[in-house]
Amino acid sequence: ENYFAQKQTVLALNMLHAEDQLCQRMAWALYELLYVGTTTMPDNTEGNLYSYDIMTRNCFGTYDQILKEMTFSPKMGEQFNYIDSSATRFHWDAWYDETTGVRKLVFPDENYAREVMQLFSIGLHELELDGTETRDKFGREIQTYDNVNIMNNARVMTGFTYTARRGNTEELFRATKSRFEPFRIDIDKHDFFPKQSIEDGWIGDRYPLCEDLPKHHFLKIGATYRFRGGSSIPTSQYMPASWDADEKIKRFVLSPDSMLYKKLCDPDPAGNCNFSNVVTLDENLNCFGNECSVDSVIIAQISPGAFYEYIRQPCTHFSFYNNGKKVVTGVSKPSPALEWKYTHAMCANPLTAVAARSCCGISVIDRIEYNYKFEYHGEVVSAGTNEAICIANGGTVCDPTSVRAYDPMAEIDPEYNAIYPSQNTYFWTDTPCKQQILVRNDGMVAIVHEPQANPSVTARTVLFVDASASINYISVPWNRDTVTGEARFPTTSNECGGGACTVFDDKCLCDITIAENSVFDALPSSSDALQFLHVGAIDPAVYDDRSYSLIESAEGIEAYALSGTSAINSTSTIFKVTGDFGEVFFLRNLVSQVTVGGTYVLRNPVGFIDLVKVEERDAEFEVDAFLNHLTRYSSSAPFICKRLIQFFGISNPSPAYVERVVKSYIGGFYTHRGTVFGDGRYGSLAATAAAITLDKESLAPVIDEDPVSGNVREPLLKVIHLMRSLRFERRPHIKLRYGLFDGLRSKIGQSPWEAPDQFSFFSGDYATPGLIASSELVSPESQLLSISNVIGLTNGLFSLHSYGLAVADGGLGPFLTRLPSVGDYSSSVGFLTYTTVNDISDKINDLYTLMTAGRLSDDNKQVLVDAYNYFAKAHGADTGERVLLQLMSALPEFHTWNTVRKTGLARSITPSPPKASNTYKAIVFINLFGGIDSFNVLTPHSNGGCYLYDDYFEARGGDVGVGLTLDEILPIDGSSAGINGCKTFGVNSLLPSLKDIYDEGRGLFFANMGHLHKPCTNKNWLTETRTDLFSHHTMKAEAHRVDAFKEGDGPGVLGRMLDVLEDYGLAVSATSVNAHSIMIDGSPTTGRLSTAMDTSGVPRVYHREFLKGNQQELRLFLEKLHSETQENSGAFSNQWSQSFIDIW
Repeated sequence: ENYFAQKQTVLALNMLHAEDQLCQRMAWALYELLYVGTTTMPDNTEGNLYSYDIMTRNCFGTYDQILKEMTFSPKMGEQFNYIDSSATRFHWDAWYDETTGVRKLVFPDENYAREVMQLFSIGLHELELDGTETRDKFGREIQTYDNVNIMNNARVMTGFTYTARRGNTEELFRATKSRFEPFRIDIDKHDFFPKQSIEDGWIGDRYPLCEDLPKHHFLKIGATYRFRGGSSIPTSQYMPASWDADEKIKRFVLSPDSMLYKKLCDPDPAGNCNFSNVVTLDENLNCFGNECSVDSVIIAQISPGAFYEYIRQPCTHFSFYNNGKKVVTGVSKPSPALEWKYTHAMCANPLTAVAARSCCGISVIDRIEYNYKFEYHGEVVSAGTNEAICIANGGTVCDPTSVRAYDPMAEIDPEYNAIYPSQNTYFWTDTPCKQQILVRNDGMVAIVHEPQANPSVTARTVLFVDASASINYISVPWNRDTVTGEARFPTTSNECGGGACTVFDDKCLCDITIAENSVFDALPSSSDALQFLHVGAIDPAVYDDRSYSLIESAEGIEAYALSGTSAINSTSTIFKVTGDFGEVFFLRNLVSQVTVGGTYVLRNPVGFIDLVKVEERDAEFEVDAFLNHLTRYSSSAPFICKRLIQFFGISNPSPAYVERVVKSYIGGFYTHRGTVFGDGRYGSLAATAAAITLDKESLAPVIDEDPVSGNVREPLLKVIHLMRSLRFERRPHIKLRYGLFDGLRSKIGQSPWEAPDQFSFFSGDYATPGLIASSELVSPESQLLSISNVIGLTNGLFSLHSYGLAVADGGLGPFLTRLPSVGDYSSSVGFLTYTTVNDISDKINDLYTLMTAGRLSDDNKQVLVDAYNYFAKAHGADTGERVLLQLMSALPEFHTWNTVRKTGLARSITPSPPKASNTYKAIVFINLFGGIDSFNVLTPHSNGGCYLYDDYFEARGGDVGVGLTLDEILPIDGSSAGINGCKTFGVNSLLPSLKDIYDEGRGLFFANMGHLHKPCTNKNWLTETRTDLFSHHTMKAEAHRVDAFKEGDGPGVLGRMLDVLEDYGLAVSATSVNAHSIMIDGSPTTGRLSTAMDTSGVPRVYHREFLKGNQQELRLFLEKLHSETQENSGAFSNQWSQSFIDIW
């Protein structure tokens, strides 16, 4: 079975026969934008099609939905390495050796964290609404992100893991995991801590605080319930799997008299429930029975074997809060004679429901009864709820000297789990808990808890908030010096802020104070509210335990005050604001500021995950918020829309065209002649597709007069276009297992799932030397114009007309049985069924509409007429028609969206370099696929006391890092580097061949030849160089350019060398293998094109009847089709014709 071909066949059949052709076209454009190839699952048909189905299923949905589904796709996770990427905390705690004290320092994978910005959302540079680059006051491009942003994003993308296998094909292949179903997030491997946004805010800004949720929020408008069938275990919140079948577990059972029960049951007249997969409340409900005694619900039982999971709305937590309370967990018994003690403690916000019930003095004064009078297993409550119930039953809340279960039914796993914190249950005490900030010398901070000690209990602080054990540092937006622009924070070098903080293990440990104040005293404008208010709020209409009223409004904003207040300047005031993208936000008139060491002020970080009660649900909310933040970044809409326009066939759209499409993408609507497209949602692809295809720059014929309108068409789309237009039909008895195509990538340069890397088939900023590059325009698809691709496509289309879709004469189909004769389709998987009318003029008029959308020039039309008449007369009408179709598929108007204007002269072949009489010299550059950690290839060595080795090892993380130890490196002579005291360097012991090559004098190491071409630091690199450091694509391009300051006359470093040699009168040429490389492109003004050839050698245009040996009857007509064009002729068609003539 040809598993690899199966997925291509399914996709091709959809493209050929689906009625929703615009949807298919949008899906292909989205696939190229969000490319996932055969790096993973090369032979897994369903896994590959699953990812492509995301595009077709959402072709007219929203870009947000596609980006989210692709982010949770196993194919994306495997290609970009974030599958099973874990938080630093997980490895740090999981690999702790109590004997040696050594831990494992592993940082989250940064690949997708970078590419989701660079390729899928905001792009590399700030953009205006019309797609042009924003410039700073010096006229320089402004980068959208830096390495800190990448590190923050990497922390978001942790914990992604496979779901369980499905019971069909995955079971057949004995899989242990599903590579089709969306990822789930393992919360214990996810990073718990707040993440900065790109704009120096926080992922979670504008979301309501969890402490502001209304009482009994599980009964309020918008509360969502997910049907779990017969399972009582939630999917996105933790409960032990063993509870599902344990009859001793106390469950939250709804009364049939409950309003919530009726909503979830939806009974028919006989009282039988009609369960829906998802139920969202559309009104506030009154509590009934046990519902009135709980703060929240996890799983609600409707009847035996019928459960719903409550999915609380997204909300956030301040990292620092006033009146923090100590919560305790873990149970141990130091000796049989002693009572049980708790083992770990941390701080909790008393206003949030994150810890379980506890009560002291019920049986013994200082003993805590945990899960006291609980309503269900797994229940958590706020400190206030816990205290009220405890006091009402004659107890008190305390910091206990001993613990026990209130009831044997309430017993839970008592042992503290450091590796999997989601499995720990904490219990409230009444003891204060102090919070601090630990500041590293680079400004990164860790959240520190210092629970008040209990002299009767030996308990330690939870590891990930312990100053002496935590490795969980986050970036924060410190205030900057107004003169130097440097961030201001306490460091050991400034004596921890002049004594504001204390030195702690080469860091600064700082006390904090928290101040909460109102932001506005009067009604602000909507733009000011969006700029200065960061704390979200609940819709005032949802509250029924408090009353809000509208007190003032203006365009785009309304102010609601809590009952009893009428002034806007209260922190309880809620503003309803319409955002830039038509979205409605509810924002609290509140700013929470943290003063560090009495000197430094920060806005209180917010995050979705509470450190006490970590849940998968909240990690999912965080990922959603992160992706929404990226797609709503100011540069995202123009970046995405301009790329989609290019994929739809216009390489250089005008700024006005881009802006019109962007406005439709943002607004969610596009109106054309009274018809409205789109549903009003941000990122509407229906509106975007309509805006692209129905814009005047797409439809107006006058645009074709512009020589640089249109593009060089993608090879695969030309093949599909021809097959669809000329009515390709499969031979019914040929099984699909053979596939439709074979070897497309090697023949035409493009095939689904076979792009060379994650940057898809071609670069969006590629420009061919000559007119395109010198005009500062781009021609992305021209990157595929190699010898093998141009000839392979020509031969493939010729073969399709002669033999059907077969392998004969360079055909694009698979080999079935034998080499057929011309006109014999019996060895094909299918053939073209198009039939023409008898009149030659009508034939061509019909074909040029189908094949060139009416762009066929009069000159080329006459060539086609002459060719048909010649071959029909000389070889018969069938041959005449076949040759006519073959010439139609060779037209420059078919291969480009461009007009053609002829001069009447033959096209000259680009002169070959003159042959030199003496021997030649060549530079051979091998571009290896993938990545390499060059700092662990060549390293310093300590021989002779070289100081560099210790510096290297420390910089790579020391004992817990990734630096090579001395027994992992092979010594080589490094005296040529001229570094005092360092005459020996080392080569990774896994690469002994490199040492041998070097020792034999046949190779050199060029060290530190990276992207930076002058000394700089992480503080001044942006001003000292003009380079994009944080992008694989640009780093690869710079390796080809070696021109960080963009001073060269040509893009490629080897091309510029050839320019210089050519100026000295030397004969030069350049050849690349398998793909075009900008490294060998010289100055655009020379127009010198490099030769790109296939590893199989130099192919030739072949036609068994009329381009073979002395039979060259077709040559004259092909040369006429590609004859010389005028200066105002299409630049892309001219480029294609010149490439064709030069190559063939």
